[in-house]
Amino acid sequence: MSTRPFQFDVAANQSDGALFVRGYIPALLGIALLLCFSYASYGLQDIPLGVLGLLPFFLLVHLGFVGVLTSLIRLWRHPVPLLFDAPLQSDGLRDFWSRRWNRPFIEMNRALFFPWFVRRVGRTNAVLLTFILSGFLHELGISYPAGGGWGWPTLYFFLQGLLIIVEERCATYFSKLPRLFTRLWTWICVLAPLPLLFHSEFRSAVILPVYRQVGDYLMTYSLHSYMSFCLLMAGLGHFLVLVASVQVPSRLRWKEELGRLSTFNRKIMWNYGFFILMLIIAFGVETLLFRQDMVDGVPSALGMATLICGFWLLRILVDLFYFSHSDWPSGPEFVIGHTLLNSLFLFFVLTYGTVVGWHLWLNN
Repeated sequence: MSTRPFQFDVAANQSDGALFVRGYIPALLGIALLLCFSYASYGLQDIPLGVLGLLPFFLLVHLGFVGVLTSLIRLWRHPVPLLFDAPLQSDGLRDFWSRRWNRPFIEMNRALFFPWFVRRVGRTNAVLLTFILSGFLHELGISYPAGGGWGWPTLYFFLQGLLIIVEERCATYFSKLPRLFTRLWTWICVLAPLPLLFHSEFRSAVILPVYRQVGDYLMTYSLHSYMSFCLLMAGLGHFLVLVASVQVPSRLRWKEELGRLSTFNRKIMWNYGFFILMLIIAFGVETLLFRQDMVDGVPSALGMATLICGFWLLRILVDLFYFSHSDWPSGPEFVIGHTLLNSLFLFFVLTYGTVVGWHLWLNN
């Protein structure tokens, strides 16, 4: 709601890279759950699928995409605030609705509606009217596309307004309670009546068709087709690793750092780097040339897939248990690059490991 952050030019810092990671992981989890629910959609009843099916969208959008987007804008040197500021850490409904959840709505209400309501009906009634207004706006986004369920979102937000008034009137009592209790109170109040907001008409008209249609599309392809496609992506992915690898000498200042070593040790390091580079190229080329043999279970191709899987698995384990966080260079770009590279390595392990494991299971 405010253009003020775009009027400043502020350098990004380490925390902006960490923010990318905090958004990136829920987004990946949301995509994975969406695909899993879609694939299993015809084996689930409408009610559990409609309710559980909301979770991937919250993970992907509210906890995932908005964090990644905020991080990227900050890397663009504009200090924008978080749209959703750690909602899981809310210490009360007022903290949740007035500070942490959906900042554009908060800023809009504060700038346009809440002060006007306060002047005319007093603060308590203004709180209720502001939440009722939020309910009307959510009717447009939820009940209107569903073609029914009118009134339930408004009732949900009216209930939230009442609960905030109760919380404020019991503020002295609440302030003496453990933080765990106040957080449980917050999430029970937000989540328990959530079926009022995302009512059955919305779930039936919007959520369920998404999973059914995506599930229909996923079911049109065989397991072999998926393995072949993933191996194609894995083969090409090795050349993405090269994009990072060729930047290592300049980014990590090898010319300066290795200059402190003896000539022999310096040559050994360059030699190791060159041979690892050639090995990654070989992994990518051999995957692209022999991926169909891997899918078909040709022993020599499976042996190569096992080698590649083991190589990248060891690379992940070394990163987890040998390197420490302080070993990595500082800067948000290194945090983001580190995360993306490890994601790619994990994709390699899962792809080659699934192919090898599938054929081992068939042969047994």
